[in-house]
Amino acid sequence: LPYEILKLLHPSHLVLLTAKPEEILVRRLKDKGRVREPDIEQIKEHLRMNEMFLATYATLSSSPCIVVHNSDGGLDRAVKQIVDVLNRVVCDWNG
Repeated sequence: LPYEILKLLHPSHLVLLTAKPEEILVRRLKDKGRVREPDIEQIKEHLRMNEMFLATYATLSSSPCIVVHNSDGGLDRAVKQIVDVLNRVVCDWNG
């Protein structure tokens, strides 16, 4: 995300949705709609980059951030965490 776009968006909070590399690999292997190399090291590198981007964006925008883990079988929990963050944002805006 270019810095100029980040400034335009002016986020109040940032959320990173992630999962364990092994879970991502299994999901990719099951996904017949896309062709991707089953490379766990590439997945790990991508996850590290996502975390670095999150930290950078949070610093540049002075926004708090949260990492939500979307574990296998844990979709409802991940959704609840994101909804809780959104509810806090709305409450902050409404005073």
